[in-house]
Amino acid sequence: MLTSILRAAGALLMSSALASGSAAHAQDLPASAFARLPGTQGVSISPDGSRFAFVTHEGEERYVVVMDLETGVQEAADFST
Repeated sequence: MLTSILRAAGALLMSSALASGSAAHAQDLPASAFARLPGTQGVSISPDGSRFAFVTHEGEERYVVVMDLETGVQEAADFST
């Protein structure tokens, strides 16, 4: 579980970096890529900018992840219904 959460955080950071690329990359994606649920949702930064939180999923399980940006320490809570 923690490995998947770390991958999701890395993917979030990478997708932010790649989002500034050209629109030509969107043409290379198959239509099925747009039908999937996003891997990361509800990203929010704390008022003091020291942490960020997001919702991620693994299969049917959903997690809220909070990451300390100084230390890189992540805490996750399962809130699947």
